[in-house]
Amino acid sequence: MLGVAEAGYPTFVLRFLLGRFAERGGLVEVDIDGEVAYHKEIEDGLHLLVKSFGSTMYFGVATSRADVDEVILSVIESQGLR
Repeated sequence: MLGVAEAGYPTFVLRFLLGRFAERGGLVEVDIDGEVAYHKEIEDGLHLLVKSFGSTMYFGVATSRADVDEVILSVIESQGLR
């Protein structure tokens, strides 16, 4: 599953806030195809992966790390086509 949110903040502000949110929320910085994202395994074996592009945030949720990586990788690839 993929969720998308438009933050309305400039990119540098969103990156700062996302880093603080990740730190406080126990998310771990991970590399997905050369891009920084944040991962956390949440209850019931669900995996959350958060990635931002500009002022848009993408939230991937899946039952395995591999599946959530694929969701966010599809976002990364689509952003590369823009």
